[in-house]
Amino acid sequence: MSLSNSLTRAAVVVNSLSTDHAARVLSRLEPDDIKSVLAAISQLKHATPLEVRNSIERFASEAGTEINRRNHVSSNDSANSDSLESKALGYRSVSTTCESELPFSFLKTVDHAIKLQLLQDEHPRNIALVLSCVEPETASDLISSLDPILRVTVLKRICELEELDPEEIAYLGFELKSRLEKLSGLEQEPALGIDVASRVLSGVDETVQYSLLAEIDQADPDMARFLKNSVLVFEDLERLDSDDLKLVLSQLDTSVWAPALKNANSSLQVRIFDVLAEKPAELLALEMDQLAIVDQTSQQSARKTVVKAMLDLSLSGSIEFPKQLAG
Repeated sequence: MSLSNSLTRAAVVVNSLSTDHAARVLSRLEPDDIKSVLAAISQLKHATPLEVRNSIERFASEAGTEINRRNHVSSNDSANSDSLESKALGYRSVSTTCESELPFSFLKTVDHAIKLQLLQDEHPRNIALVLSCVEPETASDLISSLDPILRVTVLKRICELEELDPEEIAYLGFELKSRLEKLSGLEQEPALGIDVASRVLSGVDETVQYSLLAEIDQADPDMARFLKNSVLVFEDLERLDSDDLKLVLSQLDTSVWAPALKNANSSLQVRIFDVLAEKPAELLALEMDQLAIVDQTSQQSARKTVVKAMLDLSLSGSIEFPKQLAG
């Protein structure tokens, strides 16, 4: 597979990010640009780790060149130029907390035994990189399960880490994901790109989401059909059974649910109040009544928080949505 196209390289980079960070990046683009990147993601086919790494490196180089060009044009405001450059290229200096969880977010839904199988034959430094980027509880469970001699070596490697190279992490993440697919007996198909695109779409604002789906439907109805089938929207709460809906409700405070449900369709509101216990229902109703007006920005922010909770629970297998077109 050739990754020479600039748009394809951008798709590879976005595909390497966690869902939250990919959505955050795409939300800053114009709708036409988002549509182009998502279309490129949906068409990604299997690429070798070397091709992916070269793609990320070239993308970073192009970004740096563009920033230098803009800095030259805006040379009278060097402070702002330095700020712009540091924001765009700051990923080259990621702390050992690895806040962006770049390519390892896919491990969240993998069983402990499979995680251990993926890591135990890796070089100690690679294991240390992974453990530095996953949740502390997960890292503790994994290092406890390693061979006693290996766990000492890995712990030493973690202590020696100073700054992580995101390009190295992205390369390692791609290798682990490829090995995971082989362990599962799966090959990376174009449908994987559609799955990634749908998860990213689930994290953008509703207005952008609906606009993009409508435009993609005009350009490629088949792609739009797959995306609509897997993209989560706020109204999908109504599709959940009572137990799953209760679980989603328990994840967030009424300060989120009140603006999210204000002005929602009556059938969804009735469904939510039906599954709530009496006291929580009273508190939610009271807080909704106190919201005379909810501005669109606040409501969209609250609903995005709800959708993220739905997506996290869905990816972890804690809840399940019936197979039907969303929205």
